[in-house]
Amino acid sequence: MATVLVSGDRVSGETSADVRPGTPGVVGFLLGSGAAVVGVQLPGLGSASALTCALVLLGAGVAALSSIGTVRTLRLGAIDLVFLLYVLVLIATELINAIGLRHDVYLGTAYVATLAYVAFVSARMVCASIAHAFRFLRALALPGVGVAIVALMQMAGVPGINAFLLGFVHSEGLERRIDAGWSLRATSTIGHWTALGGYLSCILFALCAAILIGRMIGRRPAGLWMSLAVVFIGLLATLTLATIFLGAVLVVATFVLLKVPLRLLVTLAVTGTASWVFFGEELLARLDQQRQASPYVPPEFSWLPETIAYRIGVWSRETIPSIGERPFLGWGADVYASAPKGWPIRPEALVWLSPESQWFRTWLESGFLALVLLALLLVLALRVLRRVHLLSLPGAKPLGRLAVLWLLGLVAISCIHSHLSNPGVPLPMWACIGAMAGVLARERPQREARA
Repeated sequence: MATVLVSGDRVSGETSADVRPGTPGVVGFLLGSGAAVVGVQLPGLGSASALTCALVLLGAGVAALSSIGTVRTLRLGAIDLVFLLYVLVLIATELINAIGLRHDVYLGTAYVATLAYVAFVSARMVCASIAHAFRFLRALALPGVGVAIVALMQMAGVPGINAFLLGFVHSEGLERRIDAGWSLRATSTIGHWTALGGYLSCILFALCAAILIGRMIGRRPAGLWMSLAVVFIGLLATLTLATIFLGAVLVVATFVLLKVPLRLLVTLAVTGTASWVFFGEELLARLDQQRQASPYVPPEFSWLPETIAYRIGVWSRETIPSIGERPFLGWGADVYASAPKGWPIRPEALVWLSPESQWFRTWLESGFLALVLLALLLVLALRVLRRVHLLSLPGAKPLGRLAVLWLLGLVAISCIHSHLSNPGVPLPMWACIGAMAGVLARERPQREARA
């Protein structure tokens, strides 16, 4: 067996005693494929989530069958207990609300969280070394490159692409934009531009992390840089400013952490030029929209960018009053579809079809306890990522810093988007966190033994 990394008395290579060599790549590709098709609805498969569920469960099965000794090496920790409790609370509050408020049970939010946990555990099982994490993250990101290419084809007006997406992808927002004659924003196989932006920002992180790990273990990341350029341009196609900003921060941070060799500066310049050629006009128009007035903007906040000001109007007039009526249990996970579904009891103040904030969404739909558990879960995830830089491996500090920056960025932009529960983000996000947790689970005993 060839070793690729030596650190003190610790040797880390492509193989590990409890994980077969090819497993991380296979599991990463299956989970990545599941995340890439969350909006795809094929004939005969029922709901749009059936294909994703099948791929994620297949990945979990491969991870369990191929990881010898997994039960022995991986233990349930605080993050597992909080994750499972969070899912149980989502289910329990939904059942209570459905009975008390006389509406149909909707377990979509709990389902997304459950699949995310399965992805987290699967990644943790197969990433037994930093080299395994490299293989896993590279394979996880590969389907995302295809998603970005579809987004670019969509915005380039390739004949038949939007008709194909409308026929096989659950994308009501795209349909409304086409029917109304509005300018398009890329939705690809994810189904919505905001969800696509969050998804691609997670794929960008996976690529950036793989590039940093490649430097650690002596791999040439030329293909990863090309993939990163495609994904970043695809991210621009969503015209979602918050996720574009996060993606740009991740790319720049990666360049800084790599000390910016000349060839990478050339790559950045080419990517930036191509991005401006393709989407400069659309981005300028999107920025100009932020200076326009909206009926939802309170006069006292008209000086703010429109994307923030109108959200303040929605929160103050609708969301916060509705939360105040049922702060402990919420109204139900499908409350934003309550009007068209004819719920007999619903928050009368609620008119806008989106909460425009992950935190308000969780509180309004599932109550205060679910909100607290989600916040605690993210704190524990940040703790995992922060500890990556403590690993006694060359290059671990840059990787840990990038991981913390990425998750903090997702948390921040979730103040104005529902990224942590929409279909695009949870699967790739928790798969990446699981990969880091897997490395920590094996490295920590070695580090403590040397101490």
